[in-house]
Amino acid sequence: MNVLCILSLCLIVCDQVNGHFLFGSSPTIYPSEDVNPMCEQNARDGDCEFWNCFHARWRCSRDHNFSEEYGKRLCQRLKQYYDSFDDEGKQFADESTKCLMGKFLSKYRADSNQCYALEQYGEKMLAECNANRGFCTAIKNNMDTLKRVYHPRDLIQLGRTLTQCARNELSKKLSVILPIIHGKK
Repeated sequence: MNVLCILSLCLIVCDQVNGHFLFGSSPTIYPSEDVNPMCEQNARDGDCEFWNCFHARWRCSRDHNFSEEYGKRLCQRLKQYYDSFDDEGKQFADESTKCLMGKFLSKYRADSNQCYALEQYGEKMLAECNANRGFCTAIKNNMDTLKRVYHPRDLIQLGRTLTQCARNELSKKLSVILPIIHGKK
């Protein structure tokens, strides 16, 4: 438990440090192909094919390729194990997938991007979408399925999601406690 708390604190601190501080900004890239309306529809539908479209338009190296390393892989694994989730887990899988793709639509449509910035954005949005779309509660009854969806290499990203869950829960509790402390009921 102490290790998880330390990991969460490290992630909170590290999450606030922009990678550009250490490595400088990544080069600007330009689209390899035009925006495809079918790809935009894939994102709205939560279809994993969106990530292939994203990668075809924005070709980032494997080192900073969120669309391939996380977006597509996790989308496919959530679909692969979909029937193993209970209803709450299925709702999480559907909503978090659509949320992340929705967040990336503006990046897909952009005139230019930076691969490192896309990776950083993706990591933050994945944690936010997971935490705000049911991961925090679905994990209780879907642990075995989630263990199959996520791999050990996803530990840092899971830590980000759990940290976001903790932030959300703390925010809820503070919204109840602070008015009492300040004499407002």
